[in-house]
Amino acid sequence: MSQVRGDKALPYRWASSGQDSIQNAGFAAELMQKMPAFKDLTAPQTGADGDYWRGGTNQTYVPGGYAATDVKGYWSLVP
Repeated sequence: MSQVRGDKALPYRWASSGQDSIQNAGFAAELMQKMPAFKDLTAPQTGADGDYWRGGTNQTYVPGGYAATDVKGYWSLVP
């Protein structure tokens, strides 16, 4: 899990809100309408504790996408 956090720049707590960044599951979903999508590299992030997460791997961002999806399934990322 620490490899995923580093690669995707996912701190334990978000600096902007102080909320926990819980990364314990993956999911597959189908978008129910045409939506814009942006593909790029993850940017570095600083967590609420000042910790640094490098990022730099591929990501796809769909603004507001989760609200307009039909989730097909979930899987655990941790035992």
